[in-house]
Amino acid sequence: MSDSASIRNRERASSSKRNEDDVNAGGLRAARSKDRDEMIVRPSLLSRRLPLLVVLFVFALVYYICLTGNTSVPSHSVNWWDENFHLRFGLQRKAYAVVIDAGSTGSRVSAFEFHQSIKDRNLKLKSQLFEEIKPGLSSYADNPDEGARKLNGLLQEARDYIPKDKWASTPITLKATAGLRLLPKAKADAILAAVSETIRTSGFKPIENAVGIMDGVDEGIFSWFTVNFLLDRIGGSVSKTVAALDLGGGSTQITVASSVETQGAYHKDDIQNISLFHQNVPLYTHSYLGLGLQSVRKSVLSFNQSDATSKILASACVNPAVTRDWAHGGETYTIKGIENGKFEKVQYNGFVRKEPVADWDECYNQIVKLIEEKGVIKSKDLNRQVVLFSYFFERAAEAGLIDPKEGGKLTLQHYFDAGKQACRTVNSDLPLLCLDVTYMGAMLHNGYGLAKHTPLLALKKVNGYEISWALGLAYHILQNE
Repeated sequence: MSDSASIRNRERASSSKRNEDDVNAGGLRAARSKDRDEMIVRPSLLSRRLPLLVVLFVFALVYYICLTGNTSVPSHSVNWWDENFHLRFGLQRKAYAVVIDAGSTGSRVSAFEFHQSIKDRNLKLKSQLFEEIKPGLSSYADNPDEGARKLNGLLQEARDYIPKDKWASTPITLKATAGLRLLPKAKADAILAAVSETIRTSGFKPIENAVGIMDGVDEGIFSWFTVNFLLDRIGGSVSKTVAALDLGGGSTQITVASSVETQGAYHKDDIQNISLFHQNVPLYTHSYLGLGLQSVRKSVLSFNQSDATSKILASACVNPAVTRDWAHGGETYTIKGIENGKFEKVQYNGFVRKEPVADWDECYNQIVKLIEEKGVIKSKDLNRQVVLFSYFFERAAEAGLIDPKEGGKLTLQHYFDAGKQACRTVNSDLPLLCLDVTYMGAMLHNGYGLAKHTPLLALKKVNGYEISWALGLAYHILQNE
């Protein structure tokens, strides 16, 4: 090869090398430029995603707090998460139930809306309808069809409350209590037969044995459940549950979680072992038929009455200055104080005068004798919060011991003090208040064995929900469908 050709080849190789270097350099510059672009783009994406990440974090944090921490909404109630998350994503469903409490003094319908867990069927309470009519079904002993017709208004209230497309799947039941227990069997059966037809045609789904007389034990258990459910005492330590003391018209119930040490003091039939949220709870429950407020009134007003058929009832528990009519068990009685009864000297404008008073001591002694005759057992399990409801609440409110809407705290001694005050007062509007609150103090002290300084809590509602056995029964029905 000539020198000139060799030089040209070297020049071409050198030029090719420079071109290759330029290409490589250009690629490097392009890569660096791309990296700079990506460095510019990546912060932009991050800045756009950051708010979403923050929202998701806050959402998760709040949800965790709501599941594990305390909130302003009680755990038994439907909360925001149930409405907007659990229900929408199919973790819960809406469930309804209708329960009619046919008591001795009136009939009450309770219709409930729950959210029910799909996983374990546990229920959270959304709302409640409560309506009441008087008198009770037992007042229609001689006209059962009329008594059944009186329920139509209550059933219409329930139909207005529950969506129409849910009627056919909504369980309904009617349970009578002490009022029908005290009637002759034939008359009670006639009332139940008439009522059964009304319930069957209500549009709702009657449960098995939908109409009947509730056993006093079930009444006590379901009332206990209601109180503890509404107070959020269920699911934790049994020692934190409250005692439930119910005073109806014809009977009274005591129900409390019992300990192994105290169960020997009770009759074995009074201990009921119930399974509750994967927990076995031994309950002491007893119903005293004939010790409801209306029944006690009749027994005490008739004390020492020579003529059992007389419609005039004179009692040491009634102020001698008072004469009033009183309706009970389909009969109307005239109640009054004892002639030549007790008087009390009082100072008035510098003068001493005698005022007629009911004889509290004699009234109290008669009541204690009745309690002893019924064999009321003193309970050793009342060393916990005691909740009173029904007539315990109503008469305490009438005596001015508690707020008539909210209820409140009091002691057993307050019942005794209010009884003595009522016996000293001429009160034609509440002629039996002396008897009523004296009986309540005696039943709690001489009957159940509570000390006079024992703190008590008298309630009608908790967070707007009525305290009665109806909620406990509705929960039981829906969870076991």
